[in-house]
Amino acid sequence: MYSALTVGNVWYVNSGVSASGNGLSPEGAFSTLAAAIAVATADNGDVIFILPSHNEGLGNAQITVSVAGLTIRGLKSGNKRPRIDFDHANASIDITANGVTIEGLDLLPSVTAVLVGIDVNA
Repeated sequence: MYSALTVGNVWYVNSGVSASGNGLSPEGAFSTLAAAIAVATADNGDVIFILPSHNEGLGNAQITVSVAGLTIRGLKSGNKRPRIDFDHANASIDITANGVTIEGLDLLPSVTAVLVGIDVNA
């Protein structure tokens, strides 16, 4: 889906959707960030919008951002800002591609210590 904000594809993520959609609209959003990353195209100017009040718990897992040139942008501010919870010491966001931008997200550790919150490998 073309947007005035980018020449690439626009994807949406919202944990509040009843069933994960195709990610092309807020109403048909993906339920996880990983699902949106999986369909993004490298070096295409793609943008993933994470909708207000989205909450994604990582548990003992990682989100790998492996798409070059991808922008991940959380929408809204204050208490409705999208949030990623680090629910285990091994939880992390791993960036393995060049030119990745992540902004507008609250990152919340719910354990005493997170070993590596964001691991930049690119």
